[in-house]
Amino acid sequence: RRTVRIGVDLPGRVTKLKAALGESVTKGQILIEQDTRTAVAQLAQAKAAVAQAKTSMSFASNQFKRTRRLAKSNIVDQARLDQARLGLDQSKAALRLAEAGQQVAQSQLDRLTTYSPLNGTVLRRATEAGEVAAPGVPLIDIGDLSVVHLVVEVPERHIATLQVGDAVQISVPALGGQGRVGKIAVVPHRADTRTRTFAVEVAMDNPKADLRVGMMAKANIVLSRADNQVVVPLDAVIDVPTANLSEVTNVVFVVKNNQATRVVVEAGAMEQGSIVINSGLTEGEQLIVVGQRRVVHGDKVKIVTPAGAVSSTKPSKASR
Repeated sequence: RRTVRIGVDLPGRVTKLKAALGESVTKGQILIEQDTRTAVAQLAQAKAAVAQAKTSMSFASNQFKRTRRLAKSNIVDQARLDQARLGLDQSKAALRLAEAGQQVAQSQLDRLTTYSPLNGTVLRRATEAGEVAAPGVPLIDIGDLSVVHLVVEVPERHIATLQVGDAVQISVPALGGQGRVGKIAVVPHRADTRTRTFAVEVAMDNPKADLRVGMMAKANIVLSRADNQVVVPLDAVIDVPTANLSEVTNVVFVVKNNQATRVVVEAGAMEQGSIVINSGLTEGEQLIVVGQRRVVHGDKVKIVTPAGAVSSTKPSKASR
């Protein structure tokens, strides 16, 4: 969901690049190091200026103290005392200026090292060691893939029925079409003026980081619940990818004549662990809900009690 484009603060040659494409990085990890030779020399110069300013201030302080003692004894006049005080004030100001210069030099040196601002994965890298980097040019993209967002274009006639937090069934053909569950994270208030659709964002946990930026996915969103729809357990529906992995086919296994029979169904809306079957099943059919991913069309099936190794259920009707 969160992607950050990272560049450098100062111009300079890249000496080390510590982020490979696809590598996981942690917040605070060094990503880019630039040539620091000039900055190190400038910092040393600034430190020397601070040391010199401290010496000058110490001398001016001692001069002022001596002049003040002599003034109390009327050995020197007030003008000499004022001059000594002015010299001390000027030396203090010079020290503050030198210390500020040292801070600037230290900051310049520090800014030649670039760190990751978040835990994530390197999604893009547009530089190599030895190249000259310039501010304002993105060099590395870091993405937090622990939670990813799927953008679903929803027609305007349906947008009013959606709410943040609604459950969504998701399948990704490139990952075998296995069903996943997400939740609506963003319901926008503005439509695309060209398509009259709303870009609804669905959030999905991605603990294995197998979902990647740019993947295509299929989402089933609850828009409404009609009377007398066939509803089955979500796990009973198996997503089978097509040959070109561009789409998935929804299938279930039912029991007919004590045999497992593969049936292609049209899956609809999903809600709270169940899914609506728009077509392909009728009420009263025996549906395999345990071990359905291991059976093959034509396998002999024995229906046992729910405590047994194989069980079945009948599709139920949903009503308002």
